[in-house]
Amino acid sequence: MSDMGGEEVPQVPDPARSGRRVDAGGKAYTVAFAEVGSGDPVVFVHGWAVGPGPYLESLSRLADHGFRVVAPDLTRLGPHWRVSDAVASLARVVEERVEKPTAIVGHSLGGGIAALYCGTHRNRVSRLALINTIGASSLPHSLALLGLHFLPYISVSRWRTAMGFIETAHSSHGRQSVTDALRWLRGENLEPELETLARRHLPATVVWSRGDHLVPLRCGETIAEKLCAPLVVVDGDHGWLLQDPERFAQVISEVLRPSRAEIRPMRLRRESA
Repeated sequence: MSDMGGEEVPQVPDPARSGRRVDAGGKAYTVAFAEVGSGDPVVFVHGWAVGPGPYLESLSRLADHGFRVVAPDLTRLGPHWRVSDAVASLARVVEERVEKPTAIVGHSLGGGIAALYCGTHRNRVSRLALINTIGASSLPHSLALLGLHFLPYISVSRWRTAMGFIETAHSSHGRQSVTDALRWLRGENLEPELETLARRHLPATVVWSRGDHLVPLRCGETIAEKLCAPLVVVDGDHGWLLQDPERFAQVISEVLRPSRAEIRPMRLRRESA
């Protein structure tokens, strides 16, 4: 962390300073993470190919609401990226940095990783929040094309996502990791896993933006149905949490600390603009 004007500012994680060694599937690598704030623990899982860097402003705003946010970098996991390694790496960071059951928040690809982690580490999770995530069978076929997938993601998330992608792609094994992760996400259906989480009574909320043309709102409705979870709809597109850090912090803090009049499962709530 660095100090600017008296404020704590999260930095892009450096494996040499903030890494955790992981041995999985016969290979060993170091997983870096960013951490900011103090209070109730929240583990944030980033989207495809960008790492936690583009999210740091949003995560800092969330920390201002009284959370300690830990965000592992799951983009580069050795010569090849595998979702099992991503889940193992997430588990390692949670084990090392969080002492009690924690809230897990995942965006896009990170939502799928978060859901799989919850399925194998239910006792370590207090609540799950999925934001514009993959995993529904209704995912558009256009995601099968790399160019069609990434170009709209660049436009909605602006320079932060572009820089995160460039950093990942130009790192050691980065291009292979980007391709491997895309190959997994474009065909993955997590609906059976989501139904299992619902049967295990995991408190969960699905948050979606109504203008997401990459992973449309109908995918969010499917995921919320499978989880038996409330669906909160906000303005914006796939990268809304990067474009409006304060709205992200407000919405997620409410999701993670629900009032006694918590939303009933499968009731649709739309945030005002």
